[in-house]
Amino acid sequence: MKKNIPLFILLATMPYHLCADETKVIIVDETILRTQKNSLSLVPLLFAGLTTIKQKVVGALKCPSEETYMTFLKNIKLADLPDGKAPSPAPLYKGKQVPPLLARWATNDYEKLSLEAIIKWVHAKKNIDDLKKIIYCNMLTMTFDPTKAAKIYSPNEPVIKLLRECKKKGHILVFASTINRHYSEVVRESPIFKSSYTLFEKNHFFYPGSKIDGPDEQKLIVPGKPQKRLYTLIKSQFPGKSAADFVTLETEPKYVATAKTVGMNGMVVGDGTFLEQFLMKTGILASKEEV
Repeated sequence: MKKNIPLFILLATMPYHLCADETKVIIVDETILRTQKNSLSLVPLLFAGLTTIKQKVVGALKCPSEETYMTFLKNIKLADLPDGKAPSPAPLYKGKQVPPLLARWATNDYEKLSLEAIIKWVHAKKNIDDLKKIIYCNMLTMTFDPTKAAKIYSPNEPVIKLLRECKKKGHILVFASTINRHYSEVVRESPIFKSSYTLFEKNHFFYPGSKIDGPDEQKLIVPGKPQKRLYTLIKSQFPGKSAADFVTLETEPKYVATAKTVGMNGMVVGDGTFLEQFLMKTGILASKEEV
């Protein structure tokens, strides 16, 4: 004869999972999955990777300043490149719009604006000396070649650990990139990053310029950041969820501000220290006193 087990004992022994109305949709900017040291800006990081991969070539070369490299990128005229159109508004880097070349490359039509076409443009310029051409062409390779990017970055483990905890609690993680699908997918298949991307379901990846299923079998084009339409589009993919159920984790204050205009919450993520506090404060994760 079976004994009736009290309900409170059954509840206490069941694995913890959130009720549907407590589940948050957490929008994750791809960049926070990789290590980003505030003291190490983009150009020194690229140059450090360059010297590691091509020591023989760059042994006597000096790293250009970030401002110099960005100015160089701005001077690459899109009109001189195949299908050279830039999206508007452009993605941001350190609060400023990136050069048109970077903005165009970030969209989904990667094949139409290839690294080879950009390097060919540099070699054709007569006002750039040969030594600088070596530096810039190699740095362009580090910037635009995803197989190189996978070697100079490493997983942002503190952030990834917190995201795993969020998923374990039943929250939904959504991947929102500022980078074209081709580049991102090459990085995501590299051995050191592969496990990080398993946090996201297959239909929860949003790349700028890519197409997703919409109502009535329509195909919708994913807008790039910092467009407001990106956040409203992501929200539309989760019927029954209000804007207050969404939290966005970004690298740029402008992106968080844009998400907040549609009623979402969010924060700018660094090394993960303040992220943990934010997740506890908003009730997404239990505070240490509650554990």
